[in-house]
Amino acid sequence: MNPQTAQKKTKIAIIGICLCFLLGSLGYVHYMRTQSEQDSVQYLNNAAAQLQNTLIKQIDGDFQTLEALAIVIGETGIDDADRMIDILETINNQNQFVRMGYADLSGNADLVDIRSNHHLKKQVSQDPFFQQTLAEGRSLSDPQLDEEEEWVGSYGMLIKNNAGEPIGVLIAENLIDVYRSILDAPLLNGEGYSLLVDETGAVLMRPHRELPAEKQTLMELGQFTEKTLDTLQNWLANGHSGSLRYRSLAGEQAIAQLIPLGMNRWYLFSGVPTAALHKNYAQTSLGMTIIITLAALIFLMLMNWQSRSMQANQRALETLAYQDPLTGDRNFASFQKEVPALIKSGCTVWYCDIKKFKYFNDLFGYEQGDALLRDFSAVVKASLEDDELFCRVSGDNFAGLRQTADPQRLASWFNQLLAQLDQQMNEHSALVHLELCMGFFPVMEEELNLSVNEMVNRANIAHRSVKDQPGDQFAFFTPQLRAQTLRESELEAQAKKALARGEFEVYVQGKVNIQQNCRIVGGECLARWIHPEKGLIPPDQFIPLFEHNGMITQLDRLMFEKACVWLHDYLEAGRPPINLAVNVSRLDLFQDDFLDWYTAVKRRYAIPDGLLELEFTESVMLKDDQIFLQIVEELRERGFICSLDDFGSGYSSLNILKNLPIQVLKLDILFFRKSVDIARERIIIRNILTMAHELQMKTIAEGVETAEQVEFLKAAGCDIVQGYVYFKPMPLADFDQVLQAELDQPQGCRERAATV
Repeated sequence: MNPQTAQKKTKIAIIGICLCFLLGSLGYVHYMRTQSEQDSVQYLNNAAAQLQNTLIKQIDGDFQTLEALAIVIGETGIDDADRMIDILETINNQNQFVRMGYADLSGNADLVDIRSNHHLKKQVSQDPFFQQTLAEGRSLSDPQLDEEEEWVGSYGMLIKNNAGEPIGVLIAENLIDVYRSILDAPLLNGEGYSLLVDETGAVLMRPHRELPAEKQTLMELGQFTEKTLDTLQNWLANGHSGSLRYRSLAGEQAIAQLIPLGMNRWYLFSGVPTAALHKNYAQTSLGMTIIITLAALIFLMLMNWQSRSMQANQRALETLAYQDPLTGDRNFASFQKEVPALIKSGCTVWYCDIKKFKYFNDLFGYEQGDALLRDFSAVVKASLEDDELFCRVSGDNFAGLRQTADPQRLASWFNQLLAQLDQQMNEHSALVHLELCMGFFPVMEEELNLSVNEMVNRANIAHRSVKDQPGDQFAFFTPQLRAQTLRESELEAQAKKALARGEFEVYVQGKVNIQQNCRIVGGECLARWIHPEKGLIPPDQFIPLFEHNGMITQLDRLMFEKACVWLHDYLEAGRPPINLAVNVSRLDLFQDDFLDWYTAVKRRYAIPDGLLELEFTESVMLKDDQIFLQIVEELRERGFICSLDDFGSGYSSLNILKNLPIQVLKLDILFFRKSVDIARERIIIRNILTMAHELQMKTIAEGVETAEQVEFLKAAGCDIVQGYVYFKPMPLADFDQVLQAELDQPQGCRERAATV
């Protein structure tokens, strides 16, 4: 991605963030507005419930008055209509009814008007409220126009004598204004209104501000959707309550609350325009919206200023992100980004490093090492064709892409790379020969879905498979190599738990003094992993893993302490002293507590001086031979024997013999056996043994497998032999038995070799 595109995307992202902030803030305002609306709706519900209670109290109060009168009249046994009218007229003067009267069971009614003392006689037998009174004992009629063209509501209360037999009906009429004054209670500062309706939706009562002359239904007072209308009719028919939305005839959004009154299937319908619900928060919402918008604009201005400031550093940041600081070419991040556009079936991902590079650094210093990496990078760069690229992964590790999977072309390119590197580095060729190790992963069609990382890892697996082989090497990735790598990873994952569970045991390979009738004089302690499922795991499978992950120090110390425990018990039993050698890794040697820890364990188990031998390989001296020299001298003072292991298998030089106060020199006979001229080999071995003796070093030959080799080494002056010719590595218990057998019945060289 070029900087302009990245910058554009950054701006879009910033604007998107601002818009999200703005939308989120406006959403919050909307939420608050909705919350306000919900609060107002709740207020509407509460107000409607209060109106409901007030109406019910008014109606219940009227019924209670009539019920008391009916009881009094029934108990006094008054059956004279004229006398009863006189009593009702007197009582009504103290009541709020506009008319009161009496009707016999046939419906002949006589009412007196409190305002004019006018008597009204009428037949009410067919009136629904009269029939309901006879049937249920009491009733209240729907509002209706009387003879005076006034809207009234008629009450009926059944009168019974002392025997409980109906004798007539007490009738009272009230002006509808009594109830309309209750409906006049303001809703939301007068923005809302309340109506009394029946189960058909017909409007029975309205507030005073609305004319009551024309009877309407709820459906004619507003615009209802078909779904809302069905819901409303269902609620009215079944006595349900609830809130619903509709539009007024003027088209305004409105919310209404429907509540059953609990009498005559009447309902209280309270409505309010939606705009009125938002009125209280309109100014607040507007103010918050303005503030939020200004904040977003200020934020955008600040981000724009910051963007302009960052543009000056954009190129430098990209350089740091995608360019290797040492070689100036692309780094691994850049490689990962660019490869997907170039990868295709039939190309090859490769991975390599320069063998002995650490040794080169140790010899010539890091400046020369960096120069070597720059030169190698230039050689690789010059060898690539179009659509091919490479990168420096880290240290002396490089990876790249070639647009071919032909093994011959890849091998030819590898050899060409070697020739150019030799030519480039001829100034150092006399001092150290540099070698390359490379792995190839040819990409097939079915592997195109792999990530760049996975492809490089596969190339690295092939590279590691030949890394330890001598000379310039390259290899191709195979599924078998990957399976082997997975097995090694599995072992590495299990190693820590294996240490904690005590799965590592000490095996000992006996050492035989061939100059003293092949007497057993000691043994070398070797680590063996006894896996509970896989059995014995060879050390060449787990030692490199431990050296890689740093657990080799724990293993070294575990083996040393187990050797000390056995040797302590062995000596406590009064048996003759014997030498035990334990391997010490380079990582353990340079730990801060190395000297103190080994000394403390030796003293804890009371091991006498001169019995414990620490074996070091010559590779420990490549970094700092002066430090190693000081450590060896200190170890000797603390009673340890120091030996140099595998002499002749690495970078051995006479300086090692000259400078180090080593007490034991071990020659790896297996290494010398790889030579093509046995005569020359033996000359070298014989002279090394002679030099070691003149330097007062004891000599040990390990890897000895035949009696012929033993005879030669004995004649050449070698002191001790270690190898399969006499003993294979064995558990400590078996070694203890061998020592006991030797003590009981010593064997000579011929007999011992014959029994192996």
